[in-house]
Amino acid sequence: MLPIPKSTHTLPSVKPKNWNNVIESIKPLGQIAEMFARALTYKIEIKRLEIEEKKIIEQANLAHHAIEKTYQLKLEELSQKRQALTNSYNLVYKELNNIHIEKMEILKMLQSIQKELCDPAKSIEDKENLKEFAIELFKASKECNDRASNTLDKLINSMPEVSITSNLFKGIN
Repeated sequence: MLPIPKSTHTLPSVKPKNWNNVIESIKPLGQIAEMFARALTYKIEIKRLEIEEKKIIEQANLAHHAIEKTYQLKLEELSQKRQALTNSYNLVYKELNNIHIEKMEILKMLQSIQKELCDPAKSIEDKENLKEFAIELFKASKECNDRASNTLDKLINSMPEVSITSNLFKGIN
């Protein structure tokens, strides 16, 4: 290593009369303390904002969860109502269809009886029996009509009120 040459030049020594005044006027520790305090205040505020953000996100998640649950419950409720209405409709449809088939059979028998009654080869006693049978078939036909009417009445009375129902019949009168 090379030896460092010694300087012959000396710095002037400045010694103010009151060092305390000089140090106090520049306040090096006061400025550092103030900067440290501000930095700490900013960090605390950032932490507070982060916590507030987490709280808001948590509340939003809870609200979203509650809305999703309500949505799922309403969908399930609608699905159950739809299924109940579909089941009712299918049951009534089958019943009305069976009544219709029964009525068609009665009408076929009545047409057959009408042909038999018009046959001149039939005896009066046979025609009288056919007439009695036709009367019973008319009664059965009326019973089919009554059952169909009652079934439709039950269906109409069991269905919930739908807002468009009242509008469907406007102008029909």
